[in-house]
Amino acid sequence: MNKMSNLREIRAKREELSEFLMKIIDCSLKEIFGEHAVSIIYDYMERRLSLRREEIPERIEDFREGLREFLSTGAYVVEKPY
Repeated sequence: MNKMSNLREIRAKREELSEFLMKIIDCSLKEIFGEHAVSIIYDYMERRLSLRREEIPERIEDFREGLREFLSTGAYVVEKPY
């Protein structure tokens, strides 16, 4: 294998891992808070932190801090309807 094909393979694996991580985060949030609340959370992240949903795996610490901030503000009522 040459250097370029190694780089392509690494990028492909990184993208695959990012997609997998995003699916886990998305499913977990939806299970905990529900679909509507998760869209509110993603909107908050984008407005307050300029953090788009697809950037979360690369900026996981920003997401963690933003989620902590979001949940501690009390600005929104976030609950899962039963």
